Amino acid sequence: MSYILTYTKTKFYPLQPVSADIKIEDIAHSLSLMTRANGHFKHFYSVAQHAINCYKEAKSRGCSERVQLGCLLHDASESYISDLTRPVKGQLSEYFTIEEKLQRLIYEKYGLGDLTEEEKHRIKDVDDALLYFEFIELMGIPVFDTPPEKYMEHDFSQRDFANVESEFIYIFNRLTQEQRGFSSVGIDGCRGGWIAVNITDAGFEVEMYKSVEEICSKYADSDSLLVDMPIGLPEHVKDIRPDSEARTYLSGRTSCIFNTPCRQAVYEEDYFKASQINKHYMGKGLSEITGDVS
Repeated sequence: MSYILTYTKTKFYPLQPVSADIKIEDIAHSLSLMTRANGHFKHFYSVAQHAINCYKEAKSRGCSERVQLGCLLHDASESYISDLTRPVKGQLSEYFTIEEKLQRLIYEKYGLGDLTEEEKHRIKDVDDALLYFEFIELMGIPVFDTPPEKYMEHDFSQRDFANVESEFIYIFNRLTQEQRGFSSVGIDGCRGGWIAVNITDAGFEVEMYKSVEEICSKYADSDSLLVDMPIGLPEHVKDIRPDSEARTYLSGRTSCIFNTPCRQAVYEEDYFKASQINKHYMGKGLSEITGDVS
C-alpha cells in the first residue's frame, strides 16, 4: 500500500504528496500524539508541544509572523513520515530527500515557500534552543557545550493531548487569518453531536464534531460563529424570546423553531415535575420525547 490513512480519513501518499491532501487538522492531531526524544524523556512531551514552544520563543524574540508560523510548522512533515533518531537518520540519505520534499510542500501550502535563508536560520536557532532546554528540563543533560539564548520560560509539563492539539490549531488559525480570508461558521445540534458549516471565500466545508468546544477551537479566528440554538432561557411567559421573534420571519415554517423550557424547569430532574413547573410559568407543558415546549 503506497498511502497512509490520516486522522481526517485522507489517503495521503508520502512519496508522492499532493498539496490538497495536506490538512492542518491531521498535522496538529498527529504531532500532539507523537513523542519527542523517541519517548525517552521523563514524561510524555509531544512534537506539537515542542512546536508551540518554538512559536512562542520566536514571538518573544520579535520574529516576524512568517518565522513564527515556520517555527510552528517546522516539524510538520513528521506527521506523515514520522521521525528517526539522528544516528539512524544520518545513514538514510533517501529519508532526507523525502522529508525535504514534503516539508517544502507544506511550507508552500501555507504561504512559506519563499522563506529566505535568514528566516530559515532564525527557525533553526529557535528549534535548537528549545532542544537544549527540553533536554535540560526533561533529561537533566545539556546537548550543547554553550547554552543558547532563551527569551522566555517555557512549559515542559505533561499536557493533555487534546488541549495541545487545540492550541496548535488556534495558533495556526491566528497566524494564517489574513491569507484565509472571510470565514463564517454555522453550528447546529444533530444526532451524535454537532454539525458545523464553514463558509469562506473559496467555498464551504461541512463536518461533524462531538462538542461545541471542538468547533470553537478549530474556528477560533472565524469572523463569526452562529449557533442555531435559542440563546438564554425564559423565566416568565412575558419574556421576549428570540425563538418567538424568529417565527415572525418564517411564515409557513414556524414549526422548525422549537420553544425552549423555562429556566426553572431545566433544573428539575423529574420529567413530570419539570412539565408542571413549565406549565405554571409558561402556560405549556413539555414534550416527554424531546423536552420541547408543547
